[in-house]
Amino acid sequence: MSPAALEDALDEQVFGGKASSLARALRAGLPVPPGFALSWSLVQAIARRETTALAAVHGLVDEAGGVVAARSSAVGEDGASA
Repeated sequence: MSPAALEDALDEQVFGGKASSLARALRAGLPVPPGFALSWSLVQAIARRETTALAAVHGLVDEAGGVVAARSSAVGEDGASA
């Protein structure tokens, strides 16, 4: 239940379709900005305000200079049943 470097977020069931697509694009050498991905379980832990989950994300934001862009990539959000 920790964040992943964007290029390692290949599992669509864990990170969502957008993140896994960006991971594949990065691995193919396409120009994708660096980033990180949050697993569904980590997002749930953040929603429950779990200290370790919040600290993990705060640390990544601090490493990025305090400024990040968020992109939704919920598991199944673009599926037929969504």
